[in-house]
Amino acid sequence: MKKLLVAAVIASSTFAATASAGQMGEGSYFDRVEARYFEVESGYDADVFGISARKSFANDFYFTADYYRHDHDIAGHLNQVFAGVGYKHNFTNKFTGFADVNAAQANGSNDYSESGYSVQLGGVYRQSNNLEFSALVRHADVELDSQEFELGARYYANQNWSLSVNYMDGFESDTLSAWFVSAAYHW
Repeated sequence: MKKLLVAAVIASSTFAATASAGQMGEGSYFDRVEARYFEVESGYDADVFGISARKSFANDFYFTADYYRHDHDIAGHLNQVFAGVGYKHNFTNKFTGFADVNAAQANGSNDYSESGYSVQLGGVYRQSNNLEFSALVRHADVELDSQEFELGARYYANQNWSLSVNYMDGFESDTLSAWFVSAAYHW
């Protein structure tokens, strides 16, 4: 219930803010490389860092790659790599929808190794030249199945640099919930 309440508050404030949009930008600056730091809420005592990249090709298609490093004092480390391809569509000059499919590989301490995939569907709403909001749902199958949602806000300092904050959580009570902050370079 707590997760649903947090998601509802973030979503309602996101959509309320978009109703008062000022000067509109021309869609999301989709191509980027981004450094991330995660703060996990549900007792998972690990430092989690990541690097994410997106690159458009052939107009509406894009490549995607993500790397995450989990360092845990007791359980050791875990490396995760996701790489795939996606499709994005600008429905308006303010809203871009996207979907992507990724192969996944995880390995870590004690000879842990697992492969799988993830699929995600989402949208980005560009409220102004400096602010956009995003939401997505994800299904991941890397050893265990999980379904997650993610809500975020991104502030653009200029056309090339941005900062964002996101909340990520699962639809099941035992799924990790986390906040992450990131800094991105766009081209």
